[in-house]
Amino acid sequence: MLGDGPLTISTKQEIITMTETKKGPAAQFIEEQYRQLLTSPDDVKVTETPSERTLIITVHVNDKKDGGLARGKEFRTWNAIKDLAFVHHRSAGDKRRLMLEGMESNKTESDKS
Repeated sequence: MLGDGPLTISTKQEIITMTETKKGPAAQFIEEQYRQLLTSPDDVKVTETPSERTLIITVHVNDKKDGGLARGKEFRTWNAIKDLAFVHHRSAGDKRRLMLEGMESNKTESDKS
C-alpha cells in the first residue's frame, strides 16, 4: 500500500539534516572560515535573514573565548572575511544587498579617547 519500492527508515540525524535550511554561499563561507580560525568551532553560529531586497547574515561566537580572534586587531580579520563574503555573494549571482552583523565595535566615542 505504501509504494512499490523498499521501505527505508531515516535516522534522526538524516531527519535533522533534511529539515535544516540551506545557507547561501556567503554564509557558508563565513561559517567555514570561522570554524577553522577559532579555538571552539562548535560555538560558531551563522544565521541568515532573507528579504526581498536584503540578505542579513548574523555571526555569533563565544565572546569570552574567541571574540578577539574573530574580530582581529582593529577588526582586520572581521573586515577581511566580510569583504570575501561579499565576493562569494555576488559571484553566486545574488543581486540583493548583503549586510553582516555581529562583530561591530561596542566602543562609544568616550571610550575611544
